[in-house]
Amino acid sequence: MTASTTFVIDRYLERAVRHESGCLLYGPTPTTYGHTQLNGDWIALHRLALESRLARKLGLRHPLPIPPGRMALHRPSCVARSCIEPEHIRSGTAKDNAQDAITAGNANRGERNGHAKLTEVDVRAIRAAPRTPATRRELAEAFHVDVAHIRSIQSRRFWRWLDPDEAAA
Repeated sequence: MTASTTFVIDRYLERAVRHESGCLLYGPTPTTYGHTQLNGDWIALHRLALESRLARKLGLRHPLPIPPGRMALHRPSCVARSCIEPEHIRSGTAKDNAQDAITAGNANRGERNGHAKLTEVDVRAIRAAPRTPATRRELAEAFHVDVAHIRSIQSRRFWRWLDPDEAAA
């Protein structure tokens, strides 16, 4: 690789603002992903940063595409979605990304899910109730959900992350 090799991401890195955490922020707010248009397609800047970092490591002149089934993920220590610091971005799977969200406390599960009909207190009450067909029907009516939903909560298929030993809030 020659010294004159540059990548599209370089012009954004030059204009990014260094945060005290070490992140390079580029975008209107720290909570939004930066995007640019490249060859007629919109692409996230953190993805460009990863592709360019991988190419530079291998001495290539062109960005190295992220393999199918992989995506550009911010490291858990990264404080903002608008970070384009190449060292803060890694390759990972959708499962890795979901696990990172859970670890960071950003996952919209349980009550944080906008479609949730139940609260953690409701789920604990459902789990504490007897596991009989009649009781499940009564619980389903009381909580306005299907009997199958009650069964899935009791068997820990749904809300499995909720620790059964935690005291009700």
